[in-house]
Amino acid sequence: MTRATPDKFEGEINHFFPSEPAKRVVREYAHIDVLAMDHHLSMSDCLFFRLSGNAPIQINNEIYSERCLAVLLEAVSTRVSTYGRQQFWQIALSRGTMTRLLRLDARKEQGRFMSWDHIPWVRTLARELRAASSMRELVEISNQALALAMDRALDVTIVEPALYHLVNERGDLSVPDLADKTSTNRRTLERAFQARLGVSPKLEIRKVRIDMTLNEY
Repeated sequence: MTRATPDKFEGEINHFFPSEPAKRVVREYAHIDVLAMDHHLSMSDCLFFRLSGNAPIQINNEIYSERCLAVLLEAVSTRVSTYGRQQFWQIALSRGTMTRLLRLDARKEQGRFMSWDHIPWVRTLARELRAASSMRELVEISNQALALAMDRALDVTIVEPALYHLVNERGDLSVPDLADKTSTNRRTLERAFQARLGVSPKLEIRKVRIDMTLNEY
């Protein structure tokens, strides 16, 4: 088996937007038909479902054979190689959603890539996605699965309104400002951000400012 190493990106990515109620935590869906890619895997929490092929994929020289991979927090520019052309279904989630769905403490997670194959509802979702006959069906299946998962697992903490204010103000807030807007104190806010996102409020503010600046170009 030879690693696919084209000199540049090869493949197509088609984006789709979720409908209510999945829209509350899903940023977008994407259909990826690819031989190999060299780009940002995700600027958010993300799920990758393998739709075709069973050959392993290689991410930063690590081999993965799972039907579903989760990317926790944002990924850096990453080399992804496939053995032959494979198709993937990507679900991009709002920041912090992954840790709520998995009930994880982000501070204790060392690995960026994780398998979800052992989780029953994700395993069922992977099977249904592979059996789907159209892009519309992929979106509908994903909407239903994420809506049910949210009802079972998602809770609201001070992180959610804090992220809302950050995006709404385009990152033009200080940590004390953010604490005031969420009616809490700085220490509590910092603990919540570390547990949910694995970063401090200060770093998240910086990230939002950078993202907003990049989106202008």
